[in-house]
Amino acid sequence: MDLMWNDADCVGVPELDLQHQRIFNVLVGLQAHPEARVDSEIIADALDQLTHFGDTHFRAEEALLRAAEYPRLDEQLAGHRHFRRVVAELCFATTAGADGVPLQLRSFLETWWMEHVRGADQRYAAYLRERSCT
Repeated sequence: MDLMWNDADCVGVPELDLQHQRIFNVLVGLQAHPEARVDSEIIADALDQLTHFGDTHFRAEEALLRAAEYPRLDEQLAGHRHFRRVVAELCFATTAGADGVPLQLRSFLETWWMEHVRGADQRYAAYLRERSCT
């Protein structure tokens, strides 16, 4: 799946949009290296960035949505927990040398991008625009 960043991916919050662009770049890097092995720097770097993303981005996004009293906050939090769990599982699988990690990682990120960033995140972006919170 070839994805391209476009303005429709933005949620209207500069800090969050910049973070989304960074994670998008991780996905593009994985797509550009389909031959990457589980023990490659590409995979290690991607997992490191995704772990950091889970800490910083989700914290900022969740604080904003709490302050805005977003009615679907529980759904958003569940998506974030899922992301963190899958990334942790892939980190563990990497240390075990599981050959399928590169493909699983790329597939997970592609799906997450389409369902979460272009789905769930766009729903909160619309809510924030309606409430003029951005």
